[in-house]
Amino acid sequence: MDRPIEQLFSPPELSVTDVTGKLPSWCSYQMPYAKAERRVIKEGTIVSQYHSHVLFFIEVMEINLHRELEASYVISNPSLFLFMVLGGEVTFYTSNGQSIANAPEAVCYATYNKTGRYVYKLSAGIHRFCYLCPMPSWLNSNIKRYPRLEPFLEEMKSSEKLFGHLPPCRMNNQLWKSLLKLLEREGTKGEDLESMQSTDAKELIDAYQSMLDIKYAHRAYHIRNYLEENYADPMLSNPALAGIFNTTEKTLIETFREEFNTTPHNFLIKLRMDHARTLLETGTLAPQGVCSLVGYRDFRSFGLQFKKYFGFPPSHYR
Repeated sequence: MDRPIEQLFSPPELSVTDVTGKLPSWCSYQMPYAKAERRVIKEGTIVSQYHSHVLFFIEVMEINLHRELEASYVISNPSLFLFMVLGGEVTFYTSNGQSIANAPEAVCYATYNKTGRYVYKLSAGIHRFCYLCPMPSWLNSNIKRYPRLEPFLEEMKSSEKLFGHLPPCRMNNQLWKSLLKLLEREGTKGEDLESMQSTDAKELIDAYQSMLDIKYAHRAYHIRNYLEENYADPMLSNPALAGIFNTTEKTLIETFREEFNTTPHNFLIKLRMDHARTLLETGTLAPQGVCSLVGYRDFRSFGLQFKKYFGFPPSHYR
């Protein structure tokens, strides 16, 4: 499988060196079967170990920066990733500045990116990441093993959104164990290394799905799912949600904030504004025609909220 991302730096790399079998001493992970390269950029050094399997692509990046880095990467074909932060922290954006995700240390989540250019930011210091990019056809052929991924794969295929992601999970002992087993796998005489790697990759995805099962059992995710499915309902409010989920408004807000670091009301505004912007960017609808599609009864209220959220009015898209 081909490498799914192409990194772009400004200015370009000062040097790119093959370091297969001779990693710098500050690197913490070693993949015996992988190729390795060191990129020197003005902000520091990036060491990548990567392997192309017939069913997936895996890469470990260890980044040592003496100053903050903002760089971009290009996705040539829609790709699904299991992304893991082994150390440090990273923030992702679209090319027009829309926030995608902030990923702190020891967090793992599934995400997809459609074709396009994306931006990431890192602070000075050492950061370590790993991603597994499986072939969608491989996942689809094993979909009964991964029921949590089935609607996500369908969204990736049919949605017009540039990106999407499943809930982030703290990397537990089982996931760490599965990851290290895959990274450190060595073939022995008479054994099929490629077959063992595919088994290891399945176990890694299994570990993430087990964490998802726990996440989705939490009431906060039922509330979030309801908001995502019903954001266009103008009657949605914290009191209405409290009634639907048979709880008090205070408990509703506290439960949601604890998991997502925001309130249901603010999450609803974000949903409505992001959907409104997507509709306006298509150029097929006038601003007045969008407001009712995202839960607003009158254009004035919609316009005021849109300008407050984005800094410019919806008429900007006329």
